[in-house]
Amino acid sequence: MRVVFLCKNYGLVNRGVETYVSELSSRLKHLGIDVNIYPHSGYLSKADIVISTNGRWDAIKAKVWCLVHNSKLIISGQSGLGWDDKLNLWLFPDIFVGLSDYQCQWAKSINPFVKVTKIPNGVDLQKFNPRAKPLKLNLSKPIILNVGVVTKDKRQYLLKQAIRGYSLLLVGKGGDMEFSHQTMPFVYTACDLFSYPTSPWESFGIAMLEAMASGLPVVATDDPIRREIVGNAGLFVDPTDSAAYARVLEKALNTNWGDKPRLALNKEAILPQCLDSARQVSDDVVIVTNADHKFINFADQKNFAASKCKNDWVLSLDADEELSSELISELKSLDLKFSAYKIPRLNIIFGKPILHTNWEPSADTHVWLYNKTLGQWANPVHEEVITTGFVGTLRGHKIHHSYQTVEEFLDKLNDYTSHETKRSNPFFDFLRRYVWHLGFLDGWHGLFLSYLMFTYHLVVWVKKNSSSS
Repeated sequence: MRVVFLCKNYGLVNRGVETYVSELSSRLKHLGIDVNIYPHSGYLSKADIVISTNGRWDAIKAKVWCLVHNSKLIISGQSGLGWDDKLNLWLFPDIFVGLSDYQCQWAKSINPFVKVTKIPNGVDLQKFNPRAKPLKLNLSKPIILNVGVVTKDKRQYLLKQAIRGYSLLLVGKGGDMEFSHQTMPFVYTACDLFSYPTSPWESFGIAMLEAMASGLPVVATDDPIRREIVGNAGLFVDPTDSAAYARVLEKALNTNWGDKPRLALNKEAILPQCLDSARQVSDDVVIVTNADHKFINFADQKNFAASKCKNDWVLSLDADEELSSELISELKSLDLKFSAYKIPRLNIIFGKPILHTNWEPSADTHVWLYNKTLGQWANPVHEEVITTGFVGTLRGHKIHHSYQTVEEFLDKLNDYTSHETKRSNPFFDFLRRYVWHLGFLDGWHGLFLSYLMFTYHLVVWVKKNSSSS
């Protein structure tokens, strides 16, 4: 198979789209795929798949070339929510790749007949990390950083207007300094805050991920895409309001962010491990996001995913899960003699494997491998497979990178408790977890988890009683 990328500034500058092409092409080459990168469609000669990051006339020419040569065209939505990507969508590519849920929803509203899938930009967490030795900068602390070519759409001028007594470092063409991509990890750790006042129609902003991976909180434009990317790792503001922008910058600098910026990336960071482990046991890996299927509840989402699988046997994995090496070996040699199989799950919560507190693998063993002709998912929350026939149990476990912060637990609490159908006594649940299930052996993690689940069941109890009164 031969894959060709079209990226007009590749090798000339090192921005988000160029980093995206570099990282993706490197991964494809590692898989043994023949990959070439050209600046525009005029270089096309032979390709099975053309991945275009260019817009306008070059996208049109790439579409015509693919039609003539019977090749597949994938367009990556790097241009943002504007006329370039509107044109790209009406070229009817074989696949349009959105970088966020919001962009995917927008793309479907522009052309509902094009297949749209979400593949967000990623970041190298080993390269960009808080332990990188800070670069010595001749600037007084605190330092607010912005990375990107200085343009009207990036709106760095709004950041300049909002700065009040702090050092500002603009890195990129037209800014204060330019650094190689290899030097950037040391630039991020030399600064105290990252701010990104870009226009709302920008498709992503990979520099925000690099900053978060380096431990920096982010102050960004208040729009759906930036909120989706940054989450609880920063603050949001209308940057056209200079006074409000200045207040939010000061608040961000005076907040103790701890590990929040880096932890916010964990779900996206584990996805490659999830996919790599899945591909070791099957060549039919189906990925479903909210952009692919309107979310109603968890059971409906998983039943939709199962309907897209070519094979009858389905192994369910969430984006924050991966298969252990023991489970991979067991699955490869498994004689499928039952209608479904239970698999133990090892939960890693707040960075620690939990071996008690009713979160241990023996307590979190459910059907995750099943024959879809004999069973399907049920229950809107805490979904489970209902199947006919006998059910076996495997020894190997899957690994669940669960709640990384208390904030993440609390963020999900309101949604989960609204759909919860079971009502438990909060005090009994605390004693059951901490005493009967030996939660005290998990140290402070066990005590805190027992308390958080007490809070969960208390909220369920209050909601149920409020609705019935």
